[in-house]
Amino acid sequence: MFGGQFVGQALAAAVKSVEPSLSVHSLHSYFLYVGDFSLPVSYKVEKIRDSPAFATRNVTAIQRGRKVFTLLASFQRQEESITYQDPMPDTPDPTRLRSLERTMLSQLGDPRIPMKMRENLAVYPMKVHPLDVRLCEPNNHISPRNLEPSQNLWLRCKERLPDDQALHRCVVAYASDWMFVQTVLRPYEGDRRVKYRLLSLDHSMWFHKDIKADEWLLFQITSPRASESRGLVIGHMYNQSGEVGL
Repeated sequence: MFGGQFVGQALAAAVKSVEPSLSVHSLHSYFLYVGDFSLPVSYKVEKIRDSPAFATRNVTAIQRGRKVFTLLASFQRQEESITYQDPMPDTPDPTRLRSLERTMLSQLGDPRIPMKMRENLAVYPMKVHPLDVRLCEPNNHISPRNLEPSQNLWLRCKERLPDDQALHRCVVAYASDWMFVQTVLRPYEGDRRVKYRLLSLDHSMWFHKDIKADEWLLFQITSPRASESRGLVIGHMYNQSGEVGL
């Protein structure tokens, strides 16, 4: 089960238990066991704190009676304050980039790409994916090479969403786990001998302002360290005006 699905759904459960005037500002989560996407998931919400300015919720995801995921989320009443941020990186406009789905479809029949990779690619277009993802620095599967452990991509929800900031933050929480573990592997893209299994261990987020998940967001991803079979990955999302959303 995709890690972002746990994060987004658990946050949605927490949102339903707080006042609408409070918005999530941070969350911290752990993936305890691999989730089974063929089974239903129950989310249990525990109220930790309710105050005039803040609320805290603990959410546990349960499958077959076992706790498989846990999330702690903090909500805050919005207020004015000082503001500053790092500048947005310079990247191509998303409308000039090809979608990830179209890129993969174009590679299915290319004999220069190893058969095993083409078989993996063939599965992807059959899945109904809610995000339009466009890579700024895609790897070349014909002649793969080792790359820096960082990448930029544009993404947005394919469908228009209601004007509900809580919903937009839940969708962005889902999207935030996208391409994280793949970034860790970029320095070894050119070495086909490397064997790996990818999964998320823990995931934290900090929201800095309102964000629109159905408008283009630039996702800047970097991995400063990998060792002992774990990789640390950090991401920032900017809107097209250059404002940091998370």
